[in-house]
Amino acid sequence: MPLKVILVDDDSISLLGLEKIINWQEIGYEIAGIFSSSRDAAKYIESHQFDVMITDICMPSPDGLELVEMCSRVNPSARILLFSAYRDFEYARKALRYENVVDYHTKPMDYKAVTASLKKIAKSLTEKASLFSSIADTDTRMMFFSNLICGNVSDREDLDNHLQSIGVKIPPEKASCTLVTINITDFSQFLNKA
Repeated sequence: MPLKVILVDDDSISLLGLEKIINWQEIGYEIAGIFSSSRDAAKYIESHQFDVMITDICMPSPDGLELVEMCSRVNPSARILLFSAYRDFEYARKALRYENVVDYHTKPMDYKAVTASLKKIAKSLTEKASLFSSIADTDTRMMFFSNLICGNVSDREDLDNHLQSIGVKIPPEKASCTLVTINITDFSQFLNKA
């Protein structure tokens, strides 16, 4: 599934360049919104989810930093790329205090550098999604084994369904299993020693 990106700049030439020069589909993105007005972008940010925002800093109110603050509040998982015609690092310093700002580029735009930043973001977000998938998978497995140990697996069909849900393709009669019961008389003392 492609990552959703929004583009924000009051300079129509820069906006058109971002839209047309970068091969969005090739790097795993789809453009969810293009905004030449920061006010329109602010309305969109308040009511839509997206993965990445690319925005100019210097725009009429709300400026890019205000959009960053808003995005950080309502969509903290979104990643943000900033750009500006100004080479004053003060803008970058203010912007980089937000955790979801990942890069700062200056105009005129180096589209190869922007593309490299976008690829890095895509990789990071994909790895994060994979981690959450692994955690969910681990939770499913833990729940199954907990149900198995507690005797909550009712019959062969239930067992087959559970095994299939966790990706185990071995028929139960071909797999051996031994359960060990441990009796802990003073559980709080046990925890203090662990």
